[in-house]
Amino acid sequence: LFLAMVWRPLSLLAAVGSGTVVVFVPLDERYATRGMFLNAFPILGSDFEVRTPPTSMLSAIRSPANVTTLQSWLTDNMQGADALVASAEMLLYGGLIASRCSNDTEPEVLARAQWLAGLQAVFPRVRMMLSTVVMRMPSYNSNFEDPWFWGIWGRDLFEYSFYQSRYVALHNESDKEQAATFRAKVPDSVVEHWLWRRTRNFNVTMQLLESHAAGAFSDFYITFDDSGT
Repeated sequence: LFLAMVWRPLSLLAAVGSGTVVVFVPLDERYATRGMFLNAFPILGSDFEVRTPPTSMLSAIRSPANVTTLQSWLTDNMQGADALVASAEMLLYGGLIASRCSNDTEPEVLARAQWLAGLQAVFPRVRMMLSTVVMRMPSYNSNFEDPWFWGIWGRDLFEYSFYQSRYVALHNESDKEQAATFRAKVPDSVVEHWLWRRTRNFNVTMQLLESHAAGAFSDFYITFDDSGT
């Protein structure tokens, strides 16, 4: 994720030269996703103008950013820009944690994705570099950065997903039995809600990918959210 959001865009921008105006919308408010990118510009040795939302406009841990406010900010700041480096999670959900926890409907988020793709036609000279993540699935019980039910059934949902996926791939009956064991520990309503959100995010990512194929984004990165967990 760091390589996609920081070093890859920086390497592309380095070839552009001095005087470039870059609009940067980070994944969230953390130094690792915002400050590090901003502090990396001197490495390029060129004169860049970087426009980025103030931290007051971004997410704050579990409090999502106001997406409508960010849309207005982005439209205003794309004027005269040469490149956009942006996180879909911030612009579509209000931040990384919001993408894991929000209850925004699929039509709502798809409409935002369509709006984002449409910016390419409004600002055709801007090189748009967009990233998105595949939602993580922690193997432990904690809801600090995840939906409330992950604090109770997080481990069970992880194990259910693991064994169910392995059964689909290998067709071992023991994996099917293990999947059923862990699935039985979790209320149906929780499983349905969990799968609903993952399906929503998957469909949004697919729409972004289709928009990229149609020329909406010059660069599109699909990365893994905390893949080590």
